[in-house]
Amino acid sequence: MIKGNPPSGDQSVSSARQTSSANSSPIQNGIEHHIQSIQHEVTGERAKKVVEIMGLIKAHVKEKMTANYEKVFRQIHPDRLNRALKMLKTTKKKSKRMDYYLEWFFSSTLLSKIELKVEHWQVSSQANQGITGVYTAGIDFSRYDQIIRDFPDAKLGKVVTVARRILQTPTKDTIQKLGQSLISETGFDEHLYFTD
Repeated sequence: MIKGNPPSGDQSVSSARQTSSANSSPIQNGIEHHIQSIQHEVTGERAKKVVEIMGLIKAHVKEKMTANYEKVFRQIHPDRLNRALKMLKTTKKKSKRMDYYLEWFFSSTLLSKIELKVEHWQVSSQANQGITGVYTAGIDFSRYDQIIRDFPDAKLGKVVTVARRILQTPTKDTIQKLGQSLISETGFDEHLYFTD
C-alpha cells in the first residue's frame, strides 16, 4: 500500500511548475541539481527517436511541458518515452491524470538515477546456497509504469506526491520504501535488499 497522505494532490504537481522566483528555494535547487546530474548528450538513432517522440508529446500536452520536464524527458530511453506518449494520449488535456503522468515520468526518472548501495542475491538451480554481491545502482522505477497506469487518480496522485517528496530530500530509506510499496502492488519480490 502506498503510504503518506499529501496535503493535496494538486500541490505536488503545481510545485513542479512553480515560477522562477521559487527556483531559488533549497528544494528547487536540489531538484535542479538532480536534473543537471542526469544530463548527457543523446546522439545517433536514439536522438532522432527522442526528438520525434518529444515533438508528439509536446503537441499533446502543450504548455504543461515545462522546461524542467523537457530536460528530463529528453534523457528517457525512447522505448519508455514512447510508453509515456501512449499513456499521455489516453488522458484529456485538462485532466489531473495528465499532470500526474508528467510528474511520474519526471520524478521516477530522476529517482532512478540516484545510486544506492544494494545487496543482491541469487540462488543457483545447481547449488543450495545463494550468491551475494553488493554494488551501487539506481532503482529502475520505469518497470512500474504499467502498474501505475491502472491506479485510480487518488492513488496515482499519492504516488507522485511521495515521489516528489523523496526527490526533494532523497535518502536510501525513503527511496527503498517507495520501491517496496510499488513492489507490494505488483505482488512479487525481487530479492533486492538495501545495505548501508
